[in-house]
Amino acid sequence: IERLVDSFRDPTFFTSSYGDVDGFAFREGVRRAGVEGKSILVIGSSWPWIESLLLAEGAAHVTTLDYLPISSDHPRVTTLQPAEARRLYQAGRLGPFGGVVSYSSVEHSGLGRYGDGLNPWGDVQTISRAWCASSPGAFLLLGVPSGALGSSGGSCLGAAEGVEWNSGRVYGVRTWPHLVANWRAEWRTPTVGALDGQTPQCVAQPLVLLRWVAAPP
Repeated sequence: IERLVDSFRDPTFFTSSYGDVDGFAFREGVRRAGVEGKSILVIGSSWPWIESLLLAEGAAHVTTLDYLPISSDHPRVTTLQPAEARRLYQAGRLGPFGGVVSYSSVEHSGLGRYGDGLNPWGDVQTISRAWCASSPGAFLLLGVPSGALGSSGGSCLGAAEGVEWNSGRVYGVRTWPHLVANWRAEWRTPTVGALDGQTPQCVAQPLVLLRWVAAPP
């Protein structure tokens, strides 16, 4: 991890687990979020590219939550599986986090692809639980598959919106608002479109930066 952190300190460097990530956009999202000195939750990460970028940008600590067991001996990176995270939260020892980052992960939640239980609301509950474990004003930097919107239909993913069993979900004008309830959109890559009805270009998983807001009474 420390070698990756050193590499990410070079503003021209970027690497990830995915070939479709816009490195400059991801860096821009992290910088707009403001991670310096914060404890950050990363949802779904088997290789520490997000964690290393966050540490390079000044995050105090990163906690990674993933279905699979991950070993980390880095003093500023903690790894958890869902059952352990639930126990810590119930004991009042999880968070609060100053921010949450997830890329190409929550769209799989509840579909059983990674050994998790079947749950049609798994994605919504994952983001809701992150909200519960975050402090007021925390950020959410989220990238999920987003289909084309409007009358044209279709997208580079081959679907406008829905479930591609059991690979994942594609989000659009109906599902994005449910996924990010109680988070307010602040910034997005110019291709997302789903939050204001504009038709996105062919980018599979655009980034949206949102901010924690209080739940209605």
